[in-house]
Amino acid sequence: MINFKSRALVITEKQNSSLFRICEEEEIKFIEHNPNIGGRFSCFSITGLLPAKLAGLNSNYIKKLSNLTFKEIINNNKYSFVDNLASLLCLNKTNKYKGHTVLSYQKSLISLMQWYRQLWGESLGKNKNALHLMPALGSLDQHSQLQMWLGGPNNILYTIIIPRKREKDLWLRADKKKLIPYYLEKKSLGNILNSMAFATYKALVKAGRPVRLVYLDNSGLYPAVKLMSFLMLEVSILGKCLNINPFNQPAVESVKLLTKKILKQDG
Repeated sequence: MINFKSRALVITEKQNSSLFRICEEEEIKFIEHNPNIGGRFSCFSITGLLPAKLAGLNSNYIKKLSNLTFKEIINNNKYSFVDNLASLLCLNKTNKYKGHTVLSYQKSLISLMQWYRQLWGESLGKNKNALHLMPALGSLDQHSQLQMWLGGPNNILYTIIIPRKREKDLWLRADKKKLIPYYLEKKSLGNILNSMAFATYKALVKAGRPVRLVYLDNSGLYPAVKLMSFLMLEVSILGKCLNINPFNQPAVESVKLLTKKILKQDG
């Protein structure tokens, strides 16, 4: 029989919650989560790093890399941070743009994109001029939405994310039946995707759409950590520039309370 208590470790706030009470009553070890760090900002705290460590990742390096990225951005304007921030702020204040489509040509970033949607929505969605963030995956969403992006209303700004190198790739080879067009021979799928991404970027620019192009060094973990650090800082400072608190989520909390009220009434 497995001794569950001896193998369990809980991360929770030290407050009057069901999870904390269970830890106390059952004498289960727990690590206190800093109550000043909201869930969407906890990626590089113990809450995010401990599961990463247990999954076999180098959590110490992830933490050092995120700290270094924050310092480089703040002290040296790394990755043209100020220019990016100023552009987003100006576009937001025009009240012309209603959405921000973030198009990634790296499938492994899907989870990161979902986190970014939550980070952006919960942090900035506090006034009538806030932009809706809409994650998209190239080339899948490129084919289904490109007509709207290029020919529809000019009320969306775009961010396109491309890895310069891919850790895993497939190469196309010529065959006797000539099923592969000559311009695709000896090309990798990654190269084709990146070409489609750059073509989309150029088409958006030509159509007068505001768009920025973000290149990652490769498709691995550590460029993703640097990207997360950049986005986390960008959203935080953008909120402050828009005179809103990017660290709370009052509307979400109100729905949680209403849900509890409805459940109690149904009982």
